[in-house]
Amino acid sequence: ENNRNTYSANIPDARALWEVYYPPYQACIDAGVASAMCSYNLVNDTHSCSNDQLLNKDLKDVMGFEGWVMSDWAAAHDTTVAEGLDQDMPGSNVDDGSGSESFYAPDRLAAVDESLIDAAVSRVLWPIVQYGLMDTYDDSCKVTATTTDCSDEMYDVVATTDEHQALALKIATESVLLLKNEGGLLPITVTANASASVARALSGDDECTVETDWDYFDNDISDELTWDASKCCDGCLAISGGGQGQQTCTAYTYSPDDGHCYYKSSNAGRTYSQGRISGTVDSRTTDDADDFTNDDAAADYTIAVVGAACNAAR
Repeated sequence: ENNRNTYSANIPDARALWEVYYPPYQACIDAGVASAMCSYNLVNDTHSCSNDQLLNKDLKDVMGFEGWVMSDWAAAHDTTVAEGLDQDMPGSNVDDGSGSESFYAPDRLAAVDESLIDAAVSRVLWPIVQYGLMDTYDDSCKVTATTTDCSDEMYDVVATTDEHQALALKIATESVLLLKNEGGLLPITVTANASASVARALSGDDECTVETDWDYFDNDISDELTWDASKCCDGCLAISGGGQGQQTCTAYTYSPDDGHCYYKSSNAGRTYSQGRISGTVDSRTTDDADDFTNDDAAADYTIAVVGAACNAAR
């Protein structure tokens, strides 16, 4: 997030763009994605939400994207309908941090060619009609000049489904490859701890218990700021294999009061503490990795994560 409005991602080589960076976006477009979001940073020295080459020429013209482009929250830096930004989000007085009107306020849009406004609106409306949202319109969410009554739709509706979760799992699973580092071909150094990580990743045996209103004393490894207790389990598992001078994490405690995970090398000394969330980690150890190494040459493998067919990259 630091310097996000001033950093430029420079990829001047068009071949690299089309062969390396653009294929995931093209796959999303081919799959019928309805919207795209431009980011805060610059691309090739032009802000992405003001980037005619990126939004109009590459995304809309060459890739054939028919949906609409919205800005990330407060990522617009100008009124750039002509450059391909169809919607400024959130459309309030936060765009440039000065408290001025938004870049897409009516008086600013009045200076934009009307045909460009029509094209931007059409791109927003097209997927609404294409995907049947007009057919299932519910007027319970009413937006007027003075009131907005959409609290149920904004905060209470469950937007995911079992099918969505199954698809997300399928994409994530198919995006991971196990590469064989035969003869030290890959430029990596594999340690026993890395082998343990591979073994755990393949075994799927890692588990975390979850107990409310309990605390494990003696924060003797580390702590980190997080936003929910499940991240404590992930963090403890990440260092549960030990090695490289690390202590092995076997228990954790999450404190909602300060938003910290506290990692422990021992699960001794559990005590009642209202509001805290704790648990222990049941993970494969380096001994398990040794067995895996002997049987399957774990040290000759490394996990490589590659982009999914339709990545959420911006």
